[in-house]
Amino acid sequence: MTNFLPQRVLDELDSSNQGAGSSIQIPFVDTGEAQHPIRKLWPHGFALDAEDTERLPGRVDIYRGAEHMYQCLVIAGDVDDDQRIFFFKRATDVRTCADAETLCRAVAI
Repeated sequence: MTNFLPQRVLDELDSSNQGAGSSIQIPFVDTGEAQHPIRKLWPHGFALDAEDTERLPGRVDIYRGAEHMYQCLVIAGDVDDDQRIFFFKRATDVRTCADAETLCRAVAI
C-alpha cells in the first residue's frame, strides 16, 4: 500500500509515528491557582520541585493529563535534595466515585 503514497506523505507519517511514543502524561497537582508537575508519586504522598513550591493549600487535586485522579488533603514534609515531600492526610480516588462531583464534594472538608 505504501507504494501508492508520495514520499513526502511517507516522510510525514514516519515523523509523526516517532513522536507518538513520547506523549507520556505526567501527573500534576492543581491547587486552583497553579499547576505543579509531580516528580514522584507513591501511595502515601508525592514530591514536587522544591524551588517552585514552598507551600500548597491543604486541599489539592491530582490529574494525569485531563483525567482527574485524586482529591487530596496534604501535609507538607521536609525538603529532600531538590524536592519537597508532601504526605496525604486523605486521598479520594475520584475515578471510583459513582457520581464524582456530588460524592467528592460531600466528603471534602
